[in-house]
Amino acid sequence: MVSCPKCDAALQDGSRRCPLCGTPLSLAGFRPDPDRKAAPVLDPMLDLFQRDDVLRFCPECLNEFVDSQRRCRPCDMPLERGMRSDYERELLSRPLSELGQTVSEGPPAVPRDLVRVKVAKGLEEAERCLEELRFVGLEPVPGSDSLDPFDEPGAMGIYVRAADRDAASFLLAGLRARDPLLDPPGVGGEVSALDRIRTLGTFGKFKDALRLLGELEPTAEVRGLEVDMHLRAGRVRTAQRHALQAAEEASLPTRSRGVLMAQAGLVQALGHDGTPFGRGADLVSAGVSLERAVSLAPRSLQAGKILAEVLHRRDDTAALAVELRRLERLCPNLVALEGIWREWFF
Repeated sequence: MVSCPKCDAALQDGSRRCPLCGTPLSLAGFRPDPDRKAAPVLDPMLDLFQRDDVLRFCPECLNEFVDSQRRCRPCDMPLERGMRSDYERELLSRPLSELGQTVSEGPPAVPRDLVRVKVAKGLEEAERCLEELRFVGLEPVPGSDSLDPFDEPGAMGIYVRAADRDAASFLLAGLRARDPLLDPPGVGGEVSALDRIRTLGTFGKFKDALRLLGELEPTAEVRGLEVDMHLRAGRVRTAQRHALQAAEEASLPTRSRGVLMAQAGLVQALGHDGTPFGRGADLVSAGVSLERAVSLAPRSLQAGKILAEVLHRRDDTAALAVELRRLERLCPNLVALEGIWREWFF
């Protein structure tokens, strides 16, 4: 006796078709095993969401902390919240090589057929115009030091391709001023100013950024941002001079001086055009500055990574091994992930 694979009817041996439901008995070989358990259906995006969760980490040593903690006690720094992918990208970054490559490449190329459709009177108006133009599918380009021909402080040109000029002009002509009551108040005057300066830097308005920095109190963060703006503008040796001067200011905290000295060491390891270890780089002076930076800010993972890059370039394997072991003790996560740091260890 055999059973029908569809209706389980008892049939005589040799039957070719079930007389009840008409199912061919040749399908009996494909009858599923009743004891076999089906595999769970997994969403291919599930692993991505589990991996890119929100975590707390110290901006100084880049150690990860549980969500209930608010400060890194060894560094005495408030913890920051961020996505795991961004945290791992920062952890595995090579500060000297990546920043130097960005500086040496210069500003990104812009289309040649750009026309200016608006001169915004400030950063808020410029961001509003860019947001509206992107919302309708256009590709606006904000003005930069190399693109805008005028030096009026705060003014920023808005450019589009020639084929989009009429549509962009029509849209911007009907754009109303934003109601100031709709915007929540900022956290603080200096914090808001630094955010504005960073935005100007992303737009390539380094002159305006440096002008605003000159109006602020010369804190360690202001000094560091000033060095970064000079460097991104391509003024490598000017950035080096400012970093060395800031690192020698006795009024700044010791840790801040160490961070600024690490910036100086980074710039000393760049060529005249910003190329990492390029022509004009002084690796000996860079090593001295970075060793001093590590002594002033021993928990700064950034300073240690820059020093490791210089030691690796100088092929100083003994000193590199010592520094890598120190960094591993400072932040074990540095070698827990696949990347250049793990390769240097193994």
